[in-house]
Amino acid sequence: MSADYRSSEQAALASIVGNLSEQYPPVFITDGTVGSFAVQAQALIAELEEKHIPYEANLYDPQLYSLPHEYQFDYSLPQAEENLARTLAFLAALP
Repeated sequence: MSADYRSSEQAALASIVGNLSEQYPPVFITDGTVGSFAVQAQALIAELEEKHIPYEANLYDPQLYSLPHEYQFDYSLPQAEENLARTLAFLAALP
């Protein structure tokens, strides 16, 4: 592996961004707002749209919410409950 792992072939293969085909299944994306992956989520959304892959994104505005990474597992947060409901609806709508 190269000294700069981010530009290595292995790193490129580790990300689904840049490696999607039109046959990729529908995707549900969520992310917190603290320690989040907003840039990566937006890159994934752009590629999903480009390849016409169905997706739903449940992303929160960092100006309005302070949600940690993996917020969706903390059911004391109303956003976790909302995310669960949206996830279940997404799954129920799949063919």
